[in-house]
Amino acid sequence: MATLRLDMDRHGAHFIHHIENPAEYQKALALMDELTDGQALTPVESNLLDILCDTVELYENRAPQLSAFNARVEGLSEVDLIKALMLQNKLTGADLPEIGDKSVVSRILNGERKLTVEMVARLAARFHIDPGAFIPRAA
Repeated sequence: MATLRLDMDRHGAHFIHHIENPAEYQKALALMDELTDGQALTPVESNLLDILCDTVELYENRAPQLSAFNARVEGLSEVDLIKALMLQNKLTGADLPEIGDKSVVSRILNGERKLTVEMVARLAARFHIDPGAFIPRAA
């Protein structure tokens, strides 16, 4: 967290409350990654993460460069979304430890197993998308 504080001081941290451009968006994502690195958060860091998540979500919903992605994701099933993310990021089943080993990933991609709440949370954090995108839609 020491590098987090130094980086925030050096670059300014106004992007925590309002992201104006892709560079600030990348800074916000990097900060979110640092805050979610598995270490326990202080109450202040936890509040910062909550604010940052809201700010990133607002930017992602409004940014023109993300609108095409948002439109494609909107109509995808959870399995198709995972496949799209894998394709976009050049990943294989072995590259998704958030779900499990590659046999578990394969079973999910083939519709033989459902995502758990924990898997959804980890995937959403990794790919910086709303966990609701992985929730099956009612027919």
